Amino acid sequence: MVSEGLSGFLPGDPEVPQRELEKINRDLINLGRELNIPLVATNDVHYIFREDAPIHELLLCVALIPPSMIPNTSKWMAIIIT
Repeated sequence: MVSEGLSGFLPGDPEVPQRELEKINRDLINLGRELNIPLVATNDVHYIFREDAPIHELLLCVALIPPSMIPNTSKWMAIIIT
């Protein structure tokens, strides 16, 4: 496992073995060192506050509606925002 104070790695993917993900992380760290570019680790965050979860769920639902089923998108957004 790669350490050096890092708190996370590339997300696990059932299609990619853990050893391969660890090698990718090592290669990214080495590439950053070679190019003198600091490594930045991020997370897949969709909202910050727990109370924003319902709005995120709503947006996911709206994203699944085919545009042809929404008569006027701007009116729908006005309802969601207000």
